[in-house]
Amino acid sequence: MNEKKKVKLSVAILFYLTLFLVSFVFLSVFSYYTSPFTTCDNGYDAAFFRLVGQGMTKGYLPYRDFFDMKGPFLFFIEYLGQILSYGRTGIFLVQWINLFFSLVVISKLFELYQIRNRILQIGLMLSLAYIASFTFEGGNLTEEFSLIPLLSCLYLCAVFFEKGECYDTNRPDKIYWCSGAWFGFCFGLLLMIRITNAALICAMVITVVLYLLKNKKIKQLYICAGMFVIGLIVALSPAILFFGMKDLLSELLEAMFILGFKYSGEKTFIQHVVETLQSDRKQQLLLIAIPCFVPIILHWKGWRERFLAFVGSAFTFLAIASGNNYTHYYTLTIPLLVLCEISVVDSIQNKIGKREIFAAILTIVMLFSQLSIMREYLDKAYLHLFQPGRFNTEQLVQDISLRIPEEDQQSVFCYNLNPNWYTYADLFPCIKYCGWQNHYIALMPEIYDDLEFTFSSHPPSWLVLPASGGELPLFLEELLSTEYQLVYQNSSYALFHFSG
Repeated sequence: MNEKKKVKLSVAILFYLTLFLVSFVFLSVFSYYTSPFTTCDNGYDAAFFRLVGQGMTKGYLPYRDFFDMKGPFLFFIEYLGQILSYGRTGIFLVQWINLFFSLVVISKLFELYQIRNRILQIGLMLSLAYIASFTFEGGNLTEEFSLIPLLSCLYLCAVFFEKGECYDTNRPDKIYWCSGAWFGFCFGLLLMIRITNAALICAMVITVVLYLLKNKKIKQLYICAGMFVIGLIVALSPAILFFGMKDLLSELLEAMFILGFKYSGEKTFIQHVVETLQSDRKQQLLLIAIPCFVPIILHWKGWRERFLAFVGSAFTFLAIASGNNYTHYYTLTIPLLVLCEISVVDSIQNKIGKREIFAAILTIVMLFSQLSIMREYLDKAYLHLFQPGRFNTEQLVQDISLRIPEEDQQSVFCYNLNPNWYTYADLFPCIKYCGWQNHYIALMPEIYDDLEFTFSSHPPSWLVLPASGGELPLFLEELLSTEYQLVYQNSSYALFHFSG
């Protein structure tokens, strides 16, 4: 190996080590629900997802022992983390690997568009980290684990746009075979995590299909479609076979699709859109709007790239608006922001004119518009890192849980409490409807009947409620007055024992 190649290899190794270190530092600060340096708070949804993964190491299963609308691959990811290391450290390791490879794919995207300067790449990635610092919302949420499928598909789409049939002159159809299968596989992964997270893949598929139709590449279209279906089947098969063998397929479908559909259908789509547009954090919408228009303003590349930026932004907006406009949904904009950055830098590398200056200013405005939100989450990170004493939930939970005899610890149920209670207590629920019960009962009244039957046939030995009470189902109010006795109460929780 000559000296020039040695230097190039050394620079590459140093660059990837830097990405590895940046991923660790970023998650240590901003993934404060899983960071090994911020053990005072487990979060809410993040804690529930981890709880399911921890339960799976003990023989518990999603949908049988934990009722939630998220897909099984999310829980397999959580399970993997708990196999690596039980508790918050395990899922942190998975997040670290996930973020590192996300940055590697982003780097490959930059290189594809001739952005090869490593310092510039890191600078562009830091601007993305600035956005992720608040869109991750404490870490360990579905959108974070959707980045590799989305970014890898974006990379393949970009390869197709840039190289097309020149991708492999010896096998001109290779790109269609490979890309179609990978797109289908990634779509299946996201379908089994949270289906709306696949919105950008849908936009990419539409763009490629239109290109193939426009250029009358019917054979290649058939290849892509066939391989997409094969990739989709490969992705879905493990979950279907696993839960089918456990006789839980109907429970999976009920939770993912029936509950998920009713959850999204609580409001009309127009209501969702209006609420999104009227949000207190309207500036977050710039993370969708500006990446939509910057490539168009620049007349960047061909119609395919501009069409993808527009449709991808539109689909991502629809995915975000179809939910409750939570900040973590905006993690899905990161691939769009990558495309936006590439279009600006690539255009400036060719020439600097009025359009390029205007697009660069728009991108900078977009970044600065998020400063107030970023500061809010930076303050949260600071409190978790340097003022852990302000978080006393764990102490309050353990004040209750340590009063439960060891022989009864598999017969504990919380109502009107977030499932993170179980992670602080290091216990597992004895009934699968372990969180958000009133909300889920409103969506699916049959849950009321299931709970009533369970309490009448196998009542939990111990029941934990908020000290403030809260709305309870009628059957539970009756049991509290006849069969359960208050044993202990602190400022947050009340502990009841079944005495019937």
